[in-house]
Amino acid sequence: MTDALPKSAQGSVYLLRLAQIARRDWALLSGVLDAAERQRASRFRFEADRDAYVAAHGLLRLAIASRLGADPAELRLNRRPGEKPALIENLAAGSGHPPGAAAPAIDFSLSHTRSCVGCIVAGEIGVGIDIEATRDPPSQAQGLLSPDEIAWLRSRPARSAAADFTTLWCRKEALLKSRGPREPLGVSRFSAIPGQAVALPLGSGFSARGVSVTSHLTDDGIHVAIAVRSAVP
Repeated sequence: MTDALPKSAQGSVYLLRLAQIARRDWALLSGVLDAAERQRASRFRFEADRDAYVAAHGLLRLAIASRLGADPAELRLNRRPGEKPALIENLAAGSGHPPGAAAPAIDFSLSHTRSCVGCIVAGEIGVGIDIEATRDPPSQAQGLLSPDEIAWLRSRPARSAAADFTTLWCRKEALLKSRGPREPLGVSRFSAIPGQAVALPLGSGFSARGVSVTSHLTDDGIHVAIAVRSAVP
C-alpha cells in the first residue's frame, strides 16, 4: 500500500496479521521492545490484547530500523503525554548516526486490532494510520461525525451501514493521528468522506490543501486508512 504515499515521501506502510506470525518471530518482536514497552505489555489482562500490543510496537521498531539501518532495540522513542510519539535518537552506531545523535526527520504512526497490526513510516511529512475491523455505527452519531458525514451515511445503502461507518471512522482517526495531540481537533468539526477532499474548519492550524486521506479494505475485511499532511499541497 505504499502507493498511498506521495513519491516524495519515501515512506512505507506495513500490515501484519497476528495469525500469520510464526512462533520464532514472536521472540523477535518482543525482543526489540524496550523496558517500558515490555512492562506495558505485561499489564494487559487478555492475551489477545497483549499480543496485539507486542506485534504493533515490535513491527514499528523493525520498520523504523529498516529505514535507518539501525538496531530496532536501540531506538529511543518519545511517549510523553500530550505529544505525538516520535523518534528521539538512535542509541547505537551503525546507521551513519553516532550514539546519542539527534534523530533524522521521520514521522510514524501505528494502529492495531486483535487480529491485525499496522504502521507507517515516512520522511518530511506528517502521517497517520488507523486499522479497524468492521463495526456497527453508534445509535447516536452526533458528537462523533460532522453534519456532512451524517448526511453521507444516510445517503448510503442500509446494507453497507457498518462498513461505511467503519471506513469513515478509520479515515478520521488516521487524520487525527497525523496531527498529534498537541494540535487538538474535535472529531465532529471536520469531514473525511471517501472520495471527497478533507474538510477542515477555519483556524484548525493546517491547510486542507496539504492533507489527504486514502482508505482501503483488505481481502480479509480489515479497514485501513492512511493520512498524509504536508506543507506543500
